[in-house]
Amino acid sequence: ISFTDSEDNFTLENGVYTSEAVMPEGETTMTKTITVETENPNATVTYQKVDEFGAVIPETGIKRLSTSLQLPLEIGTNNFIITVKGEDGRTTNEFNLSITVNSAVAQPVSFSTDSWETIQKAVQDNNTSLYNVGDTRTIELGNDLGTHKLRLANKTACTTETSTTGCGFVIEFADIISEQQMNTTSTSVGGYPASAMYSYVTETVYNALPSELKAVMQDTTVVSSHGSNTSNPNNSEIDANNNFITRNQKIYLLDRQEVLGDNSSYNTAASTTRQLDYYSANNTNSARIKKYQGSNFPWWLRSASSNYDSSFNIVYSNGSGDGYNAYYSCWVSPAFRIG
Repeated sequence: ISFTDSEDNFTLENGVYTSEAVMPEGETTMTKTITVETENPNATVTYQKVDEFGAVIPETGIKRLSTSLQLPLEIGTNNFIITVKGEDGRTTNEFNLSITVNSAVAQPVSFSTDSWETIQKAVQDNNTSLYNVGDTRTIELGNDLGTHKLRLANKTACTTETSTTGCGFVIEFADIISEQQMNTTSTSVGGYPASAMYSYVTETVYNALPSELKAVMQDTTVVSSHGSNTSNPNNSEIDANNNFITRNQKIYLLDRQEVLGDNSSYNTAASTTRQLDYYSANNTNSARIKKYQGSNFPWWLRSASSNYDSSFNIVYSNGSGDGYNAYYSCWVSPAFRIG
């Protein structure tokens, strides 16, 4: 006995014939036709749909007086038992069938309107020509954090950089979210990973993102500079220059080098990353200005100032950059990657 479908793409794995299908866009159910070839032209074929535990789903057994079956499919894994009986009613063959149905992903059209799933697929397929650095879209955050604008800030892959925060498809907030202290005391000891801001960004802001966006965010290695005090109270991973390394991050503050591109000697992690495409093409103070409700405000960077043990870098409301006491309040504008 053998069987085929219209794509003839079944494979045998551990006694189960497996296949994949794509659900048409906008649909939730579909059918797949298989043809069972037997030596007996009068054989009948029955399918039964079973759940993930192998139990038959009630009222799914359908007998066909033909060897062609139309199997009902839903998104996800669909398991079947296919039974072939001869003219005498005896079972001659029985086999298991599993068809995984994936949802259709639309082709890329616009960064401002495409679904996050479409954007992720375009990035993975290197099909991002319709997405331009500087393109924006709006997003609604939970936890009463409001509506904000996102900007595509980078598309260039990294080569030698150890911090992947400036690599690939980077999206930043084009505005600012809220006003926060970097730390509740005047200290930069432990750098960005040891700060109160780190917890705010990776927990409060991340949890406020839509679930569809969180599902496509890429794990990122974040290298952060140290201040004049190089001690590491969190026992974090550090590099040869005592910079702090945090891995598998979904969202992060930007580095001074990624925004200002000045390779400042006060930023010990400057050589671990690169200036983002958006800021490289628009290397002016005005391009770095971010607003909240129409007004310019300064915003935090994750770079600790190496000549002090109490300050981190910020972008001022006029777009210039400098150090700022960790205890002072400033505004939050993080970034993340899709991939």
